[in-house]
Amino acid sequence: ALELQLFTERYDPVKIRGVYQAAMNIKSAIPPPRVLGIIRESGGKMFMRQSMWKEAHECFLQAFRSFDEAGDHRRIANLKYLVLASMLSDSEINPFATNEAQSYQADPEIVAMTELISACTNNDIRQFDRVLKDKKNSRSILEDQFIYSYLEPLIRKVRCQVLVVLVKPYTAVRLSFVAKQLMVSEEEAEALCVAMILDGQLAGRIDQLAGVVRLAAKSSNVRTAGGSKASGNKPAAAEAGATRDRYALLTQLAQKSSQLHSVVLNQAIA
Repeated sequence: ALELQLFTERYDPVKIRGVYQAAMNIKSAIPPPRVLGIIRESGGKMFMRQSMWKEAHECFLQAFRSFDEAGDHRRIANLKYLVLASMLSDSEINPFATNEAQSYQADPEIVAMTELISACTNNDIRQFDRVLKDKKNSRSILEDQFIYSYLEPLIRKVRCQVLVVLVKPYTAVRLSFVAKQLMVSEEEAEALCVAMILDGQLAGRIDQLAGVVRLAAKSSNVRTAGGSKASGNKPAAAEAGATRDRYALLTQLAQKSSQLHSVVLNQAIA
């Protein structure tokens, strides 16, 4: 357990994985709850760094239970990490479904996390933003270095969820409309749409001249979210431009990805 803590603090992934697997393979003895909690917490952090959200979720759940059984104060931190992993993993299991977790819902450090998961579940980007910017939540979220380091992927995930729901009724959506709804600049909105199209999360293409995300090709005019109408392209023209569109998307993504790296967090805590 002490080795795991040391390697986790130094972030030595090879040694962390080796010691963690060795610890989990011990069957001849049952470790004390606190020791098991340390092992599971270290495993959870290891999986989080590898973006293995579901595995991290299970580790933090077991760590929380172990620390709670031992009466160790680390149970609060691991409950927060459990909620974080739950949001990132799209888990349908409510982290507060168990009696042990429910008893801590009113804890000041947990309240902010419950508000975050509620906003995430309801695709409420404005509430999500308010929770992050609320100064009373600073200690439980922004001052926790581990949670802070995963705010960027969490914010991006929530924006992606909101965007998928937002564009569903439309065949074309103006980037200005997307930016307004997500509370970001048009450049960030465009970069997010590009990334989602390339990832297969959105089926469409970017019309940069019109400032529109086209989600379906039609020969007649289509209703555009955020303003009047946008002229649809003919099917033949759309097919002919598909390869060019994909190349353009890749170019856009390469140009904008570095810009987004720091902007997302700066806006969240501004």
